Amino acid sequence: MKTSKLSSLLVISSMLMLAGCFDSLSSSNRVASSTSTTSAITSAQFTGVSTAVNKVTGILISWPGVTDVSLVKAYRVYRVSGSKKTLLTTLAPSLNSFMDGTVTWGSIYAYQVNAVDQNGIEDSNTKTVKAVSWSGISSVQASSRTSLVVSFANLATVIDEIRIYAQLGVGGNKTLVATISGSDTSVEVTGLRTGYNYIISAQGYISSLGKEDGNDVTFKVPTMTVGYDNDGSDSSQWRNVMSVRAFGEAPAAPVHPSGSNQSPSARTVELTFNAFSSQGTAAKYVVVRTVDGKTLDSSVTAACTDTSQSSCVVCSMVTPTNGVVYCRDTNVAASPARYRYSMALSHTDTATNETWVEPLPSNLDQLESYSVLVPIPPKNMVLVQRDAANYEMCIQMNKTSDPVNNNRCVYSGIGGQPYSSGHNKSPLNLPTGYYDFGYNLFVDRWETACNWTMASQGGKCGPNHTDGDCIGYGANLTTKAPQPDIGKVGDVYYYLGTSSNGNNECFIAESADGSGNINWMRASDVYTSVSGVTLANKMLTNDPGYYDTNGNLDRSLPGKRGKISYKLNQISAAYMCSANTDAYYGTKRLVRQRENVVIAAPALLSGEPYAHSSYATFYANYFQGNQNHGTYAGCDAASAVDTLPTTFADMLNLSGTYKEMIRFTDGSGGTSYGFRTYMPGALATIDCVSRYGVQDFNTRRFTSDIISYSTSTQLTTGLMSPYDNGNRDFLSDITGGQTGYVIDVTKYTSGGISYNSTNLTALIPALGLPIVTANPSSEYLAKALIIQPYNFGQTGPVSGSGSGTKMFLSSGRWNARYDFAVSNDTVQGELRCVLPAE
Repeated sequence: MKTSKLSSLLVISSMLMLAGCFDSLSSSNRVASSTSTTSAITSAQFTGVSTAVNKVTGILISWPGVTDVSLVKAYRVYRVSGSKKTLLTTLAPSLNSFMDGTVTWGSIYAYQVNAVDQNGIEDSNTKTVKAVSWSGISSVQASSRTSLVVSFANLATVIDEIRIYAQLGVGGNKTLVATISGSDTSVEVTGLRTGYNYIISAQGYISSLGKEDGNDVTFKVPTMTVGYDNDGSDSSQWRNVMSVRAFGEAPAAPVHPSGSNQSPSARTVELTFNAFSSQGTAAKYVVVRTVDGKTLDSSVTAACTDTSQSSCVVCSMVTPTNGVVYCRDTNVAASPARYRYSMALSHTDTATNETWVEPLPSNLDQLESYSVLVPIPPKNMVLVQRDAANYEMCIQMNKTSDPVNNNRCVYSGIGGQPYSSGHNKSPLNLPTGYYDFGYNLFVDRWETACNWTMASQGGKCGPNHTDGDCIGYGANLTTKAPQPDIGKVGDVYYYLGTSSNGNNECFIAESADGSGNINWMRASDVYTSVSGVTLANKMLTNDPGYYDTNGNLDRSLPGKRGKISYKLNQISAAYMCSANTDAYYGTKRLVRQRENVVIAAPALLSGEPYAHSSYATFYANYFQGNQNHGTYAGCDAASAVDTLPTTFADMLNLSGTYKEMIRFTDGSGGTSYGFRTYMPGALATIDCVSRYGVQDFNTRRFTSDIISYSTSTQLTTGLMSPYDNGNRDFLSDITGGQTGYVIDVTKYTSGGISYNSTNLTALIPALGLPIVTANPSSEYLAKALIIQPYNFGQTGPVSGSGSGTKMFLSSGRWNARYDFAVSNDTVQGELRCVLPAE
């Protein structure tokens, strides 16, 4: 019996001891065990709960640990309501806080924490702290350029006052900016700074507790900007770029006498932004950039380097001049680097003298509307940038450009938009009804030239295959090919035309027979050879090239490049371009006439870099032929000519008057000179440069467009080019009866228009831009003067009156010359290639 009774007592005792070790929320109505036994933890060692703070996701209760950690076994956290204590949790002695996530928003809660000693006895403290549970701010949105709307998702009637704080920048002091009652769900905070990134927070104040709720919810939100936001009373003032000039490296670029910036040899980007409207001349701007595809942050302060991958500062605190903000970036990486640039307005608080820069849109899609993409061109190429092209062309059409849509303008005529950006490229998905250049395009900075071999680089063009420069007059006067007893296989020969033996040509020593005689192939025939691509790559270059035998640049040496200006046709020209491939962007192609018109635009807009004062001055100084080219002036022009060199030595005399000018004739053996050609990159034509940096932009060149013309029907039909698959710019009938495109032949005289074929009653020059209407004497749809188009004696639109398929040549800005049959191989023209910058 004793044994049985003892066993029962032991079982009961064990059950009681185990029950004391398991406190849980399931015992919600159980009060702590009797305090008749004194705890080993005194009030000096533990003072109880210290804080209870609203954290939105719950209330965070904290307490100091027992000073003698060896005494404590656990902590018990209670929720107190009157005399009732509800145990929430029992925690290990290493913990000093607990998040009560079972609260209801809008209620006040009281908490008590007791320490449990090693015997399971709680300390005797009864300290409580109170806190309110509240959701705090739910959203903050800009409502104007000086105000924000702060919203709350839940009412909190127990809160007497909600206090709204604004922090001026990271690390700045919090400032009380508004107060509302706990029953309000929103408030508009006014009187703020424009375009400033505020950190907004709100605290609920409860008078019965004598404190704020303590939540740490914040929202970083900018007020609306001057530059990029429409606040209901004023639209955004972003007006995009006027001009972009971007150059790939070009070690042999000629040095302009007025400064290297006009003809840079290193990689350079020049941006001319239109200043924000209504900001005045004292406004200051910051130009920032980042690599394409990343968010652009205008708050950065680090200067850009050529290795910068994130947002950085290109130009800081720039003041506009003549309504534009100019910025040059020389710290750019080599192609295929692609940068996104934008400009932001700087503000200063006159009271505190604090300066900040307006934030840019953080959304990448929206950012595209307020920035410009600039791909860095490959070596010896320049960029025709889409936004800059649209801006200038829309001005020429007397139309307003749209700054948030790449500066496009309303236009529904033929040629207003491209079908695609390049050979075998996918169709572009552009909205109809606008003129839009459509894409970024790289252009050869100089014409593609004949890469003739110098004696110092192994040329064997002396008598009997001895050392000698492969350039000169001596050749077979019938074929124009060099004599077979000079050169070695691989040598490139530049046949220099004279007044008696015709025009310039380029040949390559393709092979040698068993007797050592050289077989010379002309450039226009390389596309018929099985090794044509290899031959073309050896013959052609877009590098002006002044190098010693070690490949070092030396401008005291004669230029080793000469223009290809004869015996080419559209087929051979297209082939030569396609023989040149960029490792990243792919294969070059012939320029399209729609592109050619844009490329040839001179700098005439007030405020853009190196602008001419007026069209009349520009035409007189650079196209009339009345300038001495020793002063670095002219373009290829007709009429009066300067004295031309008479010897080969004079032509290559860099210190002489002619500045690398090569003699050219009219091809008939006469002494009157209708044209001039120069070495690519010649100093003589260094001022003959388009707004994009294309030198000698006015030369007559091949394009990939083809038309069919009928004299009987007077119908001109655009054809899809077999040399540029995807070029459908003129794939439609261009008829005299189309409204808006008619040039009335009876009004040629009154309109000051003269063409050499008056049986064509419609003119769609280049991009399809209508220059005149049926009343050409008074109504011009473009600002270019029709009586003096940008040309040098070439006329159009059709050369001759014969029907059939015609190739497309052009010279000048608005001149559109449909010329020669596609198969004709005797067309004189320059070769310039392009590369879609995609």
